[in-house]
Amino acid sequence: MLPSPACGRIRYSRKKESFEMPELKEIRIPKAPACWESCGNCATGELRVSSVDVAVGSTVTHDDTLIVIETDKISLDIPSPYAGTVVEVLVNAGDTVKEGDVIVSVEIAEIEEMS
Repeated sequence: MLPSPACGRIRYSRKKESFEMPELKEIRIPKAPACWESCGNCATGELRVSSVDVAVGSTVTHDDTLIVIETDKISLDIPSPYAGTVVEVLVNAGDTVKEGDVIVSVEIAEIEEMS
């Protein structure tokens, strides 16, 4: 009996004769820079999601913008630290978020070996 696939995909390697489950990564709202608290010019008010730039099934590369968040004074793109496929989007435009909140889950792209 085959193991149940995660997110609908499973890889089988004949060389290794084993099953490999795709690696999923949760992407979170990053920690705010230390200067935000000291200067008070940027981080005023709550963080709101102004746009969500990906959807489930979207392919992203490293540094693609996932969402845009804003405060009363600034707007900030949140990039993907990974290349892969979006499997879950946990925020919507207009949502309030805070540091550490999970915003997107990504299935990491398999890196092809050069022959």
